[in-house]
Amino acid sequence: MDRNIPDNVIYISRTRPLTDYVIPVMSIYNSGAERIIVKSRGSCNNSNLSLSQYLMNKAMRNMLKIAKVDVWTEQLKINEQKTINVTCLAVIYERSDHE
Repeated sequence: MDRNIPDNVIYISRTRPLTDYVIPVMSIYNSGAERIIVKSRGSCNNSNLSLSQYLMNKAMRNMLKIAKVDVWTEQLKINEQKTINVTCLAVIYERSDHE
């Protein structure tokens, strides 16, 4: 299954520690991308918000700004009879003017 994920999008998962996402964000930033999008859903949303605070206050202070935060719900089919609602989160960063 080819999902055609853009180069400036990072997905948060439960299997990796939060600090593992800092280097990919920096790499996208250093590649010259104007926007970086970090997406998560369900229980990973807390990690996405924690990452945003870490980036803004420590790792990339004055390099990025949060342009937008999108929140929506997706329905996931668990089995033939059950569908659940999952909250999704996208934090959209842009380059800051204070480089």
